[in-house]
Amino acid sequence: MTAAMSLTESIDTSRVIHRRYAVLLLYGLSAFWGVGQVVSPNNPLLYIASAIAFATSATLWFSIDRRILAKPRLPVLQLLFFFTWPAASLIHLLASRGLRGFGYWLLHSVGMFMTMCVTFFPAMLLLHWFGILDLDALNEM
Repeated sequence: MTAAMSLTESIDTSRVIHRRYAVLLLYGLSAFWGVGQVVSPNNPLLYIASAIAFATSATLWFSIDRRILAKPRLPVLQLLFFFTWPAASLIHLLASRGLRGFGYWLLHSVGMFMTMCVTFFPAMLLLHWFGILDLDALNEM
């Protein structure tokens, strides 16, 4: 019985680690999005690729979290989550964790926005410093 319990604990531990990797992937995509907005603004391919990557990583987090919580992972829920992940993540966190879930959602929303800003502004200043981006021309518009 002890071996089975340790196997179960190791599976749960690996799922928690994979859930953290999914969250780190969301933050990494947020950093990429911040730099991408400076390097290639108004690029439709970047918008589509980023939207698909964000939705996929958020759905991966949702799937792992449902598995950790021992809740059923219906394919229709995963598809619905994929297309509505910002609102669906709030609903999932409220349903699974109560008011604390809203705090997690708000914390990570602000965190991903700040990650995007922290990468956007240094990238913009570096491109200006290298002479690739003319900030004075942007002020004249």
